[in-house]
Amino acid sequence: MWVLDRSFRSQLCILAASCVLILPFASRNARSEVVVSKEILVENAGLRGMAAELLGRTGLGWDALNAFQVRCERMIQARNGDVAESWALSYRKPDKVRVEMLSPERRTIVVNGERLWEYLPARAAVACTDMSSLSEDRKAGYLAKVFSYVAVAGMRTGDVRYHIDAATNVNIMTKDSSVVRIYGHSPTYSVDIDTNTWVMVRYEMAAESGVLERMTVLRTEEVSPGVWCPMDVRQESMRGGNLVSMRTRITILALGEGVKDSNFVFDTPPGVKEIRNTPSRRW
Repeated sequence: MWVLDRSFRSQLCILAASCVLILPFASRNARSEVVVSKEILVENAGLRGMAAELLGRTGLGWDALNAFQVRCERMIQARNGDVAESWALSYRKPDKVRVEMLSPERRTIVVNGERLWEYLPARAAVACTDMSSLSEDRKAGYLAKVFSYVAVAGMRTGDVRYHIDAATNVNIMTKDSSVVRIYGHSPTYSVDIDTNTWVMVRYEMAAESGVLERMTVLRTEEVSPGVWCPMDVRQESMRGGNLVSMRTRITILALGEGVKDSNFVFDTPPGVKEIRNTPSRRW
């Protein structure tokens, strides 16, 4: 039948899509900044060493959580109309996930480490995939795909090695040195990191022409000692000549032991057809 089928991908791909805003990409000379001292660069094995240190630390507090449960609400505003999306995500390390898509289409995906269920109420059917015989790499592939559909900007800067290799400068942005900006070229990007919380607070990427192609601004809160989470994520994009604005609000429902085991159990509802799937070879 299906496992994370194409129709679901087409509806949810925008959740993890990059955002574009047509604005000039300001030059470094136009901003009041203090270049990180030579001593700091030497101590951190040069520019790439420092970029690696900064990017490597970002988000580690969040990673320290063994389990979390969040609810996300997103409003997408575009020329052809507004779209409201909402979903809940539960996760427990290393391989248990539950995604409850609430709008625009209801759908439930549950992974308990051994099996994956995908339930579509509109079809009155659930697809069950046995993952017990898969290698750890293939299981990880399924988990990564599930997470990609409900990704929220701010948990990660993306491909860390890619950003480290492209790094060209590291600047202090505030008088108290609390916000550090990493610049890169090919691609041209900037990442602002709050060194008090080790979370990304702003991300920009520009085209070779100097036009800013991606921008994300985040407001974070400490949700557990030493763990900071993006709670309000604002993005803008220019797609097909039309401006698209997105705002995602995140609510913490439970952390750690507060995440119940029942989140990772799926019982087929009465009258719903169950279809047994073979793991897709593409994984």
